[in-house]
Amino acid sequence: MRTLRSADIVSGIFICLLGVAVTIAAMNIPALMGERLPSKALPLLCGVLTAIGGVLLVVRAINYKGEEIPVDWPAADGWRHIIVTLVALVVYIAVINLLGLPVASMVFVAVLVPYLGMSVLAGILSGLGTAVFIYLMIHYLSLSFPLGVLGS
Repeated sequence: MRTLRSADIVSGIFICLLGVAVTIAAMNIPALMGERLPSKALPLLCGVLTAIGGVLLVVRAINYKGEEIPVDWPAADGWRHIIVTLVALVVYIAVINLLGLPVASMVFVAVLVPYLGMSVLAGILSGLGTAVFIYLMIHYLSLSFPLGVLGS
Protein backbone atom coordinates (compact mmCIF):
# COMPACT_ATOMS: atom_id res chain seq x y z
CA MET A 1 0.00 0.00 0.00
CA ARG A 2 2.30 2.72 -1.24
CA THR A 3 -0.13 4.72 -3.40
CA LEU A 4 -3.03 6.98 -2.56
CA ARG A 5 -5.32 4.78 -4.65
CA SER A 6 -4.61 1.63 -2.65
CA ALA A 7 -4.79 3.61 0.62
CA ASP A 8 -8.22 4.96 -0.40
CA ILE A 9 -9.45 1.47 -1.26
CA VAL A 10 -8.33 0.03 2.08
CA SER A 11 -9.65 3.06 3.98
CA GLY A 12 -12.97 2.90 2.14
CA ILE A 13 -13.41 -0.76 2.98
CA PHE A 14 -12.62 -0.05 6.64
CA ILE A 15 -15.05 2.91 6.73
CA CYS A 16 -17.76 0.82 5.07
CA LEU A 17 -17.30 -1.99 7.60
CA LEU A 18 -17.44 0.55 10.43
CA GLY A 19 -20.71 1.90 9.02
CA VAL A 20 -22.14 -1.60 8.76
CA ALA A 21 -21.13 -2.31 12.39
CA VAL A 22 -22.79 0.93 13.58
CA THR A 23 -25.92 0.09 11.56
CA ILE A 24 -26.13 -3.40 13.07
CA ALA A 25 -25.60 -2.00 16.58
CA ALA A 26 -28.25 0.68 15.97
CA MET A 27 -30.79 -1.94 14.95
CA ASN A 28 -30.49 -3.41 18.45
CA ILE A 29 -31.32 -0.17 20.28
CA PRO A 30 -34.71 -0.53 21.98
CA ALA A 31 -37.41 2.05 21.29
CA LEU A 32 -38.42 4.31 24.16
CA MET A 33 -41.98 5.44 24.71
CA GLY A 34 -42.92 9.04 24.06
CA GLU A 35 -40.29 9.89 21.45
CA ARG A 36 -41.20 11.34 18.06
CA LEU A 37 -38.43 9.31 16.47
CA PRO A 38 -37.14 5.96 17.66
CA SER A 39 -33.90 6.07 19.64
CA LYS A 40 -32.10 4.20 16.91
CA ALA A 41 -32.94 6.71 14.15
CA LEU A 42 -29.84 8.91 14.40
CA PRO A 43 -27.28 6.11 14.95
CA LEU A 44 -28.92 4.16 12.12
CA LEU A 45 -28.66 7.16 9.79
CA CYS A 46 -25.03 7.74 10.79
CA GLY A 47 -24.17 4.08 10.20
CA VAL A 48 -25.83 3.94 6.79
CA LEU A 49 -24.23 7.23 5.67
CA THR A 50 -20.82 6.07 6.91
CA ALA A 51 -21.13 2.80 4.99
CA ILE A 52 -22.21 4.66 1.84
CA GLY A 53 -19.27 7.06 2.25
CA GLY A 54 -16.87 4.12 2.46
CA VAL A 55 -18.31 2.54 -0.68
CA LEU A 56 -18.07 5.86 -2.54
CA LEU A 57 -14.42 6.23 -1.51
CA VAL A 58 -13.65 2.74 -2.86
CA VAL A 59 -15.52 3.42 -6.10
CA ARG A 60 -13.74 6.75 -6.58
CA ALA A 61 -10.35 5.12 -5.98
CA ILE A 62 -11.06 2.25 -8.37
CA ASN A 63 -12.24 4.63 -11.10
CA TYR A 64 -9.29 7.01 -10.68
CA LYS A 65 -7.59 7.44 -14.06
CA GLY A 66 -4.76 9.81 -13.17
CA GLU A 67 -1.15 9.21 -12.32
CA GLU A 68 -0.47 7.07 -9.24
CA ILE A 69 0.32 9.24 -6.22
CA PRO A 70 2.89 7.73 -3.87
CA VAL A 71 2.11 7.76 -0.17
CA ASP A 72 4.77 7.66 2.52
CA TRP A 73 2.93 5.67 5.13
CA PRO A 74 3.24 5.30 7.99
CA ALA A 75 4.79 8.72 8.41
CA ALA A 76 5.51 9.94 11.95
CA ASP A 77 3.14 12.91 11.68
CA GLY A 78 0.40 10.60 10.36
CA TRP A 79 0.64 8.39 13.44
CA ARG A 80 0.67 11.48 15.66
CA HIS A 81 -2.51 12.78 13.99
CA ILE A 82 -4.22 9.42 14.47
CA ILE A 83 -3.24 9.15 18.14
CA VAL A 84 -4.22 12.76 18.95
CA THR A 85 -7.55 12.29 17.13
CA LEU A 86 -8.29 9.08 19.05
CA VAL A 87 -7.41 10.74 22.37
CA ALA A 88 -9.62 13.72 21.45
CA LEU A 89 -12.43 11.30 20.62
CA VAL A 90 -12.10 9.58 24.01
CA VAL A 91 -12.18 12.97 25.79
CA TYR A 92 -15.17 14.01 23.66
CA ILE A 93 -17.11 10.90 24.63
CA ALA A 94 -16.14 11.35 28.29
CA VAL A 95 -17.48 14.92 28.50
CA ILE A 96 -20.72 14.51 26.50
CA ASN A 97 -22.84 14.00 29.63
CA LEU A 98 -21.16 16.88 31.46
CA LEU A 99 -21.14 19.47 28.67
CA GLY A 100 -23.97 18.07 26.56
CA LEU A 101 -23.81 16.84 22.99
CA PRO A 102 -23.94 20.29 21.29
CA VAL A 103 -21.22 21.94 23.41
CA ALA A 104 -18.96 18.86 23.49
CA SER A 105 -19.27 18.54 19.71
CA MET A 106 -18.52 22.24 19.25
CA VAL A 107 -15.34 22.01 21.31
CA PHE A 108 -14.27 18.76 19.64
CA VAL A 109 -14.68 20.15 16.13
CA ALA A 110 -13.26 23.60 16.97
CA VAL A 111 -10.09 22.02 18.40
CA LEU A 112 -9.59 19.16 15.95
CA VAL A 113 -10.18 21.04 12.68
CA PRO A 114 -7.27 23.49 13.20
CA TYR A 115 -5.07 20.69 14.54
CA LEU A 116 -5.59 18.72 11.33
CA GLY A 117 -4.51 21.64 9.16
CA MET A 118 -7.31 24.11 8.58
CA SER A 119 -7.45 27.63 9.99
CA VAL A 120 -8.56 28.46 13.51
CA LEU A 121 -11.45 30.47 12.05
CA ALA A 122 -12.58 27.43 10.04
CA GLY A 123 -12.44 25.37 13.23
CA ILE A 124 -14.47 27.87 15.23
CA LEU A 125 -17.07 28.31 12.49
CA SER A 126 -17.30 24.55 11.93
CA GLY A 127 -17.66 23.97 15.67
CA LEU A 128 -20.39 26.60 16.03
CA GLY A 129 -22.23 25.24 13.00
CA THR A 130 -22.02 21.72 14.38
CA ALA A 131 -23.34 22.82 17.79
CA VAL A 132 -26.25 24.79 16.31
CA PHE A 133 -27.18 21.95 13.97
CA ILE A 134 -27.11 19.36 16.76
CA TYR A 135 -29.08 21.57 19.15
CA LEU A 136 -31.77 22.28 16.55
CA MET A 137 -31.93 18.60 15.61
CA ILE A 138 -32.35 17.60 19.27
CA HIS A 139 -34.93 20.33 19.88
CA TYR A 140 -37.10 20.01 16.78
CA LEU A 141 -36.97 16.25 16.44
CA SER A 142 -37.42 15.71 20.19
CA LEU A 143 -34.43 13.42 20.35
CA SER A 144 -33.08 12.36 23.71
CA PHE A 145 -29.43 13.36 23.88
CA PRO A 146 -27.68 15.01 26.82
CA LEU A 147 -27.86 18.81 26.70
CA GLY A 148 -25.48 19.29 29.65
CA VAL A 149 -24.83 22.97 30.36
CA LEU A 150 -27.61 23.99 27.93
CA GLY A 151 -30.24 22.41 30.18
CA SER A 152 -33.31 20.60 28.97
